[in-house]
Amino acid sequence: VLVDRQFTRLSGLLVAVPVIALLVAGCASTDDDARPGVTPTSAASSSGSGDESDIQPPDDLSFASGADLDPRLRAQWGDPLTADAAFTLTTPDDGNGTWAYTQNSSQCEVRFWQGDISSITGTDDDRTLSDAVLATWLQVGTDQVTASAQDDAVGYFTGEAARTQVRAVAGTTQSGGSWVAAARGLRAIDGGYVVHITCPAGQDAQAVYASVRTRGLTLVLAPGL
Repeated sequence: VLVDRQFTRLSGLLVAVPVIALLVAGCASTDDDARPGVTPTSAASSSGSGDESDIQPPDDLSFASGADLDPRLRAQWGDPLTADAAFTLTTPDDGNGTWAYTQNSSQCEVRFWQGDISSITGTDDDRTLSDAVLATWLQVGTDQVTASAQDDAVGYFTGEAARTQVRAVAGTTQSGGSWVAAARGLRAIDGGYVVHITCPAGQDAQAVYASVRTRGLTLVLAPGL
């Protein structure tokens, strides 16, 4: 089901950047089949073989460091909600790379996606690619996302001090609800990763997003995942 969504101001990010007011409206969907240019998979799926002991993941996963990833690496979400009593798993992962929880107190949905994005072309760096992943997910133009998105950061598997840079946008729905979507594209391994929070009227998607980050939202990068 397509829902008209209005972009809005995104605040409270981990990375301090100027806030950009949203200027455009678009559509979004949580239906994987409605997202052109993305192949749903359980993770980025380039095959590797042989000895992997020489693979060295970067110390952090900035947009710049993503360009130098060893193509034998794999990435996936480190899901902090699997054993969290405040959230209920409402859409289990069926192997197509998407699953979702509902926060019991607010009825906000937290949806994860990860998959192969080799069909998204024309992007030369991970920052631009992350905007393209968001645009594909939200079914809007990449230029609309770029005009409104901000740099943000989630966790990275090496520890609390390390961060994964992502691009994030926020908005409202015609029914008065709110939403936040954050994404990272990794061109070196053709992997795309999205977390999308959608809240009903009267609830704050940005607050839920901040809570999920605090709980340990992380991108895990390692050989052979």
